[in-house]
Amino acid sequence: MSNNNEWMHRDVDQLFHEGRWNEELLRTVFPKNVVKHILNDIERFHDSEERDNPRWMLNNSGKFSVKSARDITRTPGVENDSFAKMWEKGVPFKVSFFFWRLAMKRVPIGKVLARFETEEEMIKDTVYKWWNATCSAKLRPLFNAIPGLILWQIWKRRNRIRHGDNMNVQGMMMEVNMNLHMLAVFRYPWQRNIPEDWPNLVHFFEGYKPILVPKVIHWKPPIEGTYKCNSNGASKGNPGQSVSGFCIRDWKGEFIFATTYDLGIRTSLEAETSAMEKGLNYCVTHNLLPVFIEMDSLVLTKILNGVWEVPWSIKIQIQKIEFLRNNREVAVLHTLKEGNKVADYFTNFILSFAGTENKTFQSIQDVRKEGKSLLIMDANQIPNIRINKMQNKLYGL
Repeated sequence: MSNNNEWMHRDVDQLFHEGRWNEELLRTVFPKNVVKHILNDIERFHDSEERDNPRWMLNNSGKFSVKSARDITRTPGVENDSFAKMWEKGVPFKVSFFFWRLAMKRVPIGKVLARFETEEEMIKDTVYKWWNATCSAKLRPLFNAIPGLILWQIWKRRNRIRHGDNMNVQGMMMEVNMNLHMLAVFRYPWQRNIPEDWPNLVHFFEGYKPILVPKVIHWKPPIEGTYKCNSNGASKGNPGQSVSGFCIRDWKGEFIFATTYDLGIRTSLEAETSAMEKGLNYCVTHNLLPVFIEMDSLVLTKILNGVWEVPWSIKIQIQKIEFLRNNREVAVLHTLKEGNKVADYFTNFILSFAGTENKTFQSIQDVRKEGKSLLIMDANQIPNIRINKMQNKLYGL
């Protein structure tokens, strides 16, 4: 933290006593929740040439967005699944907007329905039955779009007739088919030879199968004389109840130390960062260096390696990590989830066995059978298999 106002510096300094936050004074100045945040998350600042920057605290990026501002001004409600289907991605806005207006009774069609002895509820039931019809995952966006596209054509025909023009049923069907084909091409641009008529379109996507590509992944021990710390964080809800943990092993794959702890309500990125920081701090404190810090969070890996900007929500933790890394042999690596199963096991230990109590493992004898099996597999280079679903670009050729 830096500030050009010297009085402001001295004012903040008054909140410290013997190098620590003066908790008693903090409680007389700030509300309880602010005091808790300061004591838990903010260490004493140091003079810095870096200028202070404003942060928009309603999103993780720290940058203002109209959406986040709108979210705090509107009353949150339960998401309407039917409305979500009306606004299918790729459907022209005018079609979705018309469909929404129709559902909200903003289109004057009451007299028309009465003339044809058609009840409004009958149309709703027909649409809902169509939306709930069983279909493949690739067909679902098309199924969601069809009622709106058909009603749009009926509305266009009605308007043309009112203005002295006409539109036959065959032409309406052709336009619906054409719009469905365009939607399929928009949603699946990598797919070739998509049929233009509805029956063949259904047959085409129902027969589609992705390409399954297996990949062998295993934990790689560090080079001789070094250590590896695998860290992991998890959040149920993001933000939600969060846990973090790490496991340290030597170049032979032998267990040294592991811990898992509850974080309360945090985001998944905050949990991942906390795990990495505490793991690195343990390695530095116990002189387990050089060390490779390995995690399955690609986002955090890119942040620590300077590729991506640091979000405001983890700024303080990243500063702690950089301080620990300074002039020390510390490398940050990324692995896939299958290569980080031991850290994942310790991270979820609280949720699986220990409730909300933090747990420390000083030796492999403290580890349960399931964890020992994972440690032995890693030490013996027994691989895990990852199955990736790839787009089948050759399907239909």
